[in-house]
Amino acid sequence: LFTRAAHLAPQSSAVLNSLGLSLMNSGRAGAGAEWFARAVAQHPENADYQCNLGMARQLAGDWAGALAAQEEAIRLNPERAAFHNNRGNALLALGREPEAEEAYREALRRMPEHAEANFNCGGILFRAGRYGEALPHFEAAVRGRPASAEGWRSLGAVLQRLGRPAEAESCLERARRLGSGEHATRSDIWNAARRSGSSRRNGCAGSSAPLAGTERCAAPGFCEGLPRVARPPEDP
Repeated sequence: LFTRAAHLAPQSSAVLNSLGLSLMNSGRAGAGAEWFARAVAQHPENADYQCNLGMARQLAGDWAGALAAQEEAIRLNPERAAFHNNRGNALLALGREPEAEEAYREALRRMPEHAEANFNCGGILFRAGRYGEALPHFEAAVRGRPASAEGWRSLGAVLQRLGRPAEAESCLERARRLGSGEHATRSDIWNAARRSGSSRRNGCAGSSAPLAGTERCAAPGFCEGLPRVARPPEDP
């Protein structure tokens, strides 16, 4: 339907943007990027179109292209926290972790309770072994996205490292109930229970680290969304 509309109204950037969203959300990010690029060519001053182009490029694996588009979105509208968060994701994927951390902090300067930026900043701090600094970010992430199993699992993992096993067990149990990574989460619950002297055992070995998150484009105009796995942090 959108393809036909695009051919009937090739000068409508809104139609081109909607077609890009439809393709991206159906798993055809590369094709979606082509239509977003057409919308951007018509209205390069539209920060939301630039953001959508960046997200499609990101999903297609073109992180350098994603970074360029998100930076243009920021140039056009520097106060949107989501744009800074998305820029951080591109920088992280390109191996530029210190710059990614600063991008997430830029997002948080504009919106301190931004769930995804807190989630992502916490992941970087966790990987650096800065557990005390990571804790308030994961706490903010679950306040903003209480249904995010990854958020609760990440909070539980950092509480484990801070020597607070009872609280960690509670968070990890909540993550298990929310249904993400059940096998790994149960092993974390077992580890937390063992450290707190509980007799609870779930029969799994090992532990897992917090997960970093990205935003995705969820609405026809601009990029907002729930945490998604971008790159699992490594245990320091």
